[in-house]
Amino acid sequence: MRETHPGLEARVGRPLDQWKAVRRGAGERGDVILECQLVINTPVRSAASSVKAPHIDVASKLWTGLLHMRDRDDTAGGDLELYDAPPDLRFDRCHAPRTRLTRQAILDYAANSFIGFVNSPRALHSVSARMPGSWFRRYVDFVAEMEVPIFDVPQMGTLQQKWFRRHHRKAAR
Repeated sequence: MRETHPGLEARVGRPLDQWKAVRRGAGERGDVILECQLVINTPVRSAASSVKAPHIDVASKLWTGLLHMRDRDDTAGGDLELYDAPPDLRFDRCHAPRTRLTRQAILDYAANSFIGFVNSPRALHSVSARMPGSWFRRYVDFVAEMEVPIFDVPQMGTLQQKWFRRHHRKAAR
């Protein structure tokens, strides 16, 4: 976290190991908000599809951890794909054009596997397409989030966004 966000401790006013962590919705104020979500993605009924095209998480999210709970009979897909991007990459909110990215790794959607990462404009990821079947994609999402954005997300211009939404986002569905 220190390497990815070197000025963050100074912004908070104390070292990371002295931050106060609070549970989302607890009514307390803290330096970092923790949350745990049980997540399911519905089964794929017709053609192979993905729930998430290449993106980064919201700029207030500091860290994400995913505990996968894949059924042993589930169809192929649902893997976490990690990407590298050119330094001049621009986003449509948090989404990025796949054509500007280079896939660096595929982390299997496997039972009892855990993946954690620090969020930043370089933490580009997506979920690979799943084949049709009757299984739900299941995982636990662990989140550490700040109350305010911790980094800037460079945005596409208006015309680029319109083109991207018409061509890339439609193709991702």
